[in-house]
Amino acid sequence: MMHRRCGWAVLAGLALLGAGCASTRQDDDLKPTHSVSDLARRQAAARERDGKSEADAKKPERKSDAPAVSVEHIREMAEEGSGSAQIMLGRMYFEGVEGFDKDYKQAAAWFRKAAEQGNPQGAFNYAICLDEGLGVPANGAEALTWYVKAAERGVVEAQVNAALSYEVSGDLDEAKRFFEMAAVAGHTGAMRKLATLAGKEPAGGESDDGAKRAAEYLRQAAQRGDARAQVALADCYREGRGVPQNYKEMLNWLWLAAGNSDPEAMAKIGFCSASGLGLKRDPVAAAKWFGESARAGYAPAQAALANCYATGAGVAKDEAAAVSWFKRAADQGDTDGHFGLGMSYALGRGTEKDEALAREHVRQAAEAGHTEAMYNLGVFCEEGVGGPADAAEAVTWYQRAAAKHSARALFALGRCLIEGKGVAADPATGRFHLEQAAELGSADARDLLRRLP
Repeated sequence: MMHRRCGWAVLAGLALLGAGCASTRQDDDLKPTHSVSDLARRQAAARERDGKSEADAKKPERKSDAPAVSVEHIREMAEEGSGSAQIMLGRMYFEGVEGFDKDYKQAAAWFRKAAEQGNPQGAFNYAICLDEGLGVPANGAEALTWYVKAAERGVVEAQVNAALSYEVSGDLDEAKRFFEMAAVAGHTGAMRKLATLAGKEPAGGESDDGAKRAAEYLRQAAQRGDARAQVALADCYREGRGVPQNYKEMLNWLWLAAGNSDPEAMAKIGFCSASGLGLKRDPVAAAKWFGESARAGYAPAQAALANCYATGAGVAKDEAAAVSWFKRAADQGDTDGHFGLGMSYALGRGTEKDEALAREHVRQAAEAGHTEAMYNLGVFCEEGVGGPADAAEAVTWYQRAAAKHSARALFALGRCLIEGKGVAADPATGRFHLEQAAELGSADARDLLRRLP
């Protein structure tokens, strides 16, 4: 999957390499909980973090030499109708703990017994079995019924799973209702989802409050230490979306997220240092931040670090290192990575010249919407670089890049229209595109316009 680009400025790159930007994580990738094991671990971690529950506090401390409850006793209690014992026995089958063969059918049966007694944890675990087809035939509709029962009894993970199910089905009102339940319980992922949904509301009229609500949900999650929300809230301050534009606040949230080892935050601090956005322009600091983020595996930072090595911005120029980082970014589907790697192959910088590979990587970036890649793929098609010449395809790519206000693409498109190359000759439209290119600063367009009759 290609990384989506956003509005963060970066350094100039290789020869024809244009300006790119860091990607923003697309919406929110909150995933449902589909394992009773995962839930048990999270609950145990929460108990350890938050201390004993009120109910636990009322129980006597277990002596260190107290005997453990035997499996036989758990089974006996489960068969007598104890919901908690039924869940415990179900988990033993579900996980295949020592002395138990993993048996999803048995697990689902015990979870259902607990669920039918009104036990919310049993309802949630049985819903997971139905959702995933573990021990029972998969049945999403029935799974949702049990998620809802568990959610309305306060199981936060069930609230999230129910909300996600409703979101997928298009019932956003119910999705919001269950996300709000989870958010009230402190689930920061639900807060981020509510921000995403609020941000998608159309602008105008009362819906102008959507951006403000989105920012407020993000603030709630950010204040709870959610690094994803901290980065998203920083974006709001950068763009003035739902909050007044404020670069100082933007940076405050980025610093917090970077302190939580969030690689996107590190990359964005790098872009601020590179461009002077809210910070003094500092290429060395930019390269440092790109490096930290890149080594953490963040593809846009890998492409940005490659640009630093390609141009010697903030680091010693090293074209081989640039190619290495472009490759890492491209391997993750990053558009700047593909484009930078393609241009490296085209120019033979940091690697052996390979025009076929150049065209392949530039095409991948172009097809993902990279403006400079669209223009350069047009050049490759027009000139037969790395493959057969195809003037008609060249014009197609020039048109796509021109639609994104590329001065070079507007010039190339205007020239082709005037010459009738790859397209029916249309001097009037060609002149129009040349004038647009000239307004955007194209010296080639100004020169050609002077020479036209």
